Amino acid sequence: MVSIARRPLLSRLSPALPLAAAIVVAGVLLALAGWSGRQAARWPAATLSRAVSAPPAAPPAGAAPSAWLRWKRAGVDTLLSSPDLPGVGGQVVETLNRVGREVAARAAAHAPSDIDVLRELQSERFAYRDAVRRAAARHAIDVRLILAIITSESGGDPAAVSQAGAIGLMQLMPATAQALGIDPRDPVQNIDGAVRYLASLMATFRSVELSLVAYNAGPTFALRYQAGAAPLDPETREFVTRVGALLHSP
Repeated sequence: MVSIARRPLLSRLSPALPLAAAIVVAGVLLALAGWSGRQAARWPAATLSRAVSAPPAAPPAGAAPSAWLRWKRAGVDTLLSSPDLPGVGGQVVETLNRVGREVAARAAAHAPSDIDVLRELQSERFAYRDAVRRAAARHAIDVRLILAIITSESGGDPAAVSQAGAIGLMQLMPATAQALGIDPRDPVQNIDGAVRYLASLMATFRSVELSLVAYNAGPTFALRYQAGAAPLDPETREFVTRVGALLHSP
């Protein structure tokens, strides 16, 4: 018979291990809960409030569309750049959603209309107006059509990047830009490459509407739409409608 005094230490402590483990786990959970609560209390007050506090009532008079778009995204950029983002908990996520709605509502309230943006792009204040004119002449595409696409796609912001990854003033996808042999982040190359691509679509489809469908949703989809095999999705329908309205605006 083995005496208790000679039993291994781990064996002698085994009855107490579950209780000790439970205490340790409970302590860790309480510590995390306290930290998360402090983060939830500190993060929205410190960072989120700055994202929506006292924004300008509207963009400065004569501001370029790109400047307005940067202002519109300022709140969201502030949220995403916070070093505390990895530690957010449920309360912070709820606050994020609320602030996101506030930012979107304020942006929508001061958003310039498509006509306002188009007129801005037609003015001398648009830094790439000459690049648009050169591309239009080189590829035989109407200047107003190019500006209407820029208005709808990026609002004149050369740094725009969509959730799908489309880049720049005319929102070229990286694969399309690579096929065209251009750098889509360079505004002049973005314009010329996109207009060259649009000209090829116009030569293929012989229709502004179908070319716009192909520009937005791809040539394969445009062929299916042309054959009546696929309806327009809401995003493409909105794009075609907006560009068409701008083309026929006074």
